[in-house]
Amino acid sequence: MPKAQASERERQLLRALAADPAKASATKRATYDLMAHDLTITDVCDALWHWIVDGRPVTRTTMHGQDSGEPAYEIWPELAGRKFYCKFLVRGEPLLQPSMLVVSAHPDDPHAPNRGRLS
Repeated sequence: MPKAQASERERQLLRALAADPAKASATKRATYDLMAHDLTITDVCDALWHWIVDGRPVTRTTMHGQDSGEPAYEIWPELAGRKFYCKFLVRGEPLLQPSMLVVSAHPDDPHAPNRGRLS
């Protein structure tokens, strides 16, 4: 069954957070994956911002493990000449002090099962 798409309100919040990388952080794993490709959190925020502005679909999913049950958002942008899989989690109260956590940011595995990917 295909994954749901982020609502317009969620897309607006993600775009606003992506526009201000100071409001973003990354898991250790995502940080190391980015560093391995000479990328930064700012690069991923820029990719998310452009993805949304270009009207591309943002997939809504649910976290497993830590933050289990929390909504998360997925995109598959082109970074450093490769297709990446990126997952984001919004933290904090959206109307007060939201922040964004980059949960995953690594090259997409073309052999992985389709996780709701929408080119």
